[in-house]
Amino acid sequence: IRDLIVTGVQTCALPISIRLRYQTDKYVTFEHESYFTSGGAHGTGQTICATFRKDDGRKFGWDMFSNYDNLQSAIKQGLKEYFNVATDLELEEHLQLPEDNTINSLPMPSTDPWLTPNGITLHYNAYEIACYAEGEPTFTIPFSKIKNCLTSSATNLISE
Repeated sequence: IRDLIVTGVQTCALPISIRLRYQTDKYVTFEHESYFTSGGAHGTGQTICATFRKDDGRKFGWDMFSNYDNLQSAIKQGLKEYFNVATDLELEEHLQLPEDNTINSLPMPSTDPWLTPNGITLHYNAYEIACYAEGEPTFTIPFSKIKNCLTSSATNLISE
């Protein structure tokens, strides 16, 4: 933990962790978590994961996708699972979407997606699409649901 002291104001804490999340013979995914507190009701956190190809170190993120044709429906389904709801109306009750977005045009997370053995994980940080109390919506989309959206480089990393 790193403590930052601001003279005459307050003490702030900024715990940071980096850890190995997943790895296969072709890729490795690391997770970076940080949480900033400054004496208010609660702090704010951020989780960022990054996937790297082992043979050359190339980082993969949103560039894993060649198109987003099936991604919107997969994101909506992932959010329904995260919030444990069945209908679009129930999902809307949990979301606070940015202007110009709807339940059928959900924004992409600000952080890159990452690979897991079970699929591609998407993670929304607090306040990105929902209030703080709703947590950080995170879900994994199975490769089978979006394989046709992936680039050949990304497809080569997964083994199904």
